[in-house]
Amino acid sequence: MQVIDKVVTPDGIEIELRDLSGEHKLPDYNGMEIVFRTIAKKTFPPNKGWYAQKGKEFHSCICYYKNYTSDMLKADYEELKNGTKTLADLKSYFWNGKRDSYVLGLEGSENYAENINGNAD
Repeated sequence: MQVIDKVVTPDGIEIELRDLSGEHKLPDYNGMEIVFRTIAKKTFPPNKGWYAQKGKEFHSCICYYKNYTSDMLKADYEELKNGTKTLADLKSYFWNGKRDSYVLGLEGSENYAENINGNAD
């Protein structure tokens, strides 16, 4: 793994651009990711918290996968870095999809835990 860049966004979220080329041999996984660290807005699963706990550090990633190219990922990293995009803008690329959106308290994820009963998206 190579950390290409690391910064704190204008809204206070730590992000890293990483190159994992050669570490994964999965089809359609292309080796680039944006890792983010922030504070969880919600506990998941509710009342258990084995994945995330409200008010504590939470991290996940946005991956270069299938039709989301390395050029798109790098451009999105730069936009996160300068504040023209937020994590909410990139939620469709979260590694853990709606689960990460729920933990971050993003719009449209309010009923996720109730509907999924604590299982991954």
